[in-house]
Amino acid sequence: MVISKSRLTMWDASRECVHRASMIRRCKVCKRGFVPKNNRHVFCRRQCKDRWNWAEKSSRFDKDPRPKLLMHARERARRKGVPFRLTVNDIPPIPEDGKCPVLGIPLMRALGFQGDGSPTLDRIIPHLGYVPGNVRIISFRANTLKGDGTAEEHEAIAKYIRENTPV
Repeated sequence: MVISKSRLTMWDASRECVHRASMIRRCKVCKRGFVPKNNRHVFCRRQCKDRWNWAEKSSRFDKDPRPKLLMHARERARRKGVPFRLTVNDIPPIPEDGKCPVLGIPLMRALGFQGDGSPTLDRIIPHLGYVPGNVRIISFRANTLKGDGTAEEHEAIAKYIRENTPV
């Protein structure tokens, strides 16, 4: 039997309030209070659930970023049409000191975006693609600066900067 709220007595109304107050939960992400639709809900809205799932997935790659680097490299190789024959074991580990071998800055993952120190997979000779022996881990900043330029082009840029930058 369904009883409308207007027909509830004071005792019933207060009991309903107590019952609903005992159902209030805290969202795992934003810590906001909410009343769940069923006993399994632990997030107040879809955005919080998506944010939690992203954080859970990304935390697996905190210790060893090589699986994620491999996943992204496979996608880039398909897009660019370059060969891809790598496994996780073909990618060299991050250096012991945790620094970029090119620039010497610390290699660490930024949350939600590529930071200057984010580890990236570099193709030593770009047109050979992602094959064993042709990849190394360097920082995002070093990989961006390197691009597809040759050593001669980088030397020309360095010479230009040295000559035209006021000290």
